[in-house]
Amino acid sequence: MKKILIATEGGPLTENVVQHGIELAKLLNAEIGFIYAADATGFIGEGGYTAQNYLEDLHKEARELFVRLQSEFGIKQNWTFIKDGKPAAKIVETANEWDADYIVIGTHGRTGISHLLLSSVAEHVIRHSKVPVLVITHEHK
Repeated sequence: MKKILIATEGGPLTENVVQHGIELAKLLNAEIGFIYAADATGFIGEGGYTAQNYLEDLHKEARELFVRLQSEFGIKQNWTFIKDGKPAAKIVETANEWDADYIVIGTHGRTGISHLLLSSVAEHVIRHSKVPVLVITHEHK
């Protein structure tokens, strides 16, 4: 059976990415895996709120997101992965470990200075993935 790893972040693009991932899974009769990468890089805490507290909050957010997506899209069985670290690296690493056949990921389509400063998770995944990557772009209005 095929496996499709869908990268989630909880932002406005997540719904569209998941919808496309589910459509691909139906076409291929594939299993679905959701990944959420919890990245505390650059975190600066205040008032006793630590990077560990931040990661715990991100894990909780990921679990809630997975439950909401399963309910919203009527998904009965799927795999879920919550990984700590840089999202691009964790997506590729998890795809390899889980033996995914495809990765579905979103991109905000930043260009220029914002792209240089923020880099692109999707671009890194495309460059380092051993499997095909379906990139869903942010729809500009």
